[in-house]
Amino acid sequence: AWNLSKENRTLEMVDGALGESYNRKEALRCIHIGLLCVQEDMMNRPTMSSVVLMLGSSSVTLPAPHPPAFYTGSWSRQEAT
Repeated sequence: AWNLSKENRTLEMVDGALGESYNRKEALRCIHIGLLCVQEDMMNRPTMSSVVLMLGSSSVTLPAPHPPAFYTGSWSRQEAT
């Protein structure tokens, strides 16, 4: 997820089964919030009440996420099996 986000390919994370029947802006926002939720320093992670607010209001400005704690820079499906 982090690699795709870093490379401005975030929408590639969206399930292909959705086809074109989703709101791209909302999908990008949800993924951005997800990246905020996996911050290494728990003080940088949003509280659940903040997550609910961020999901419910497009007027709330989202902070830029830092690389997540588990980011190694590379991954392949073969390594995961």
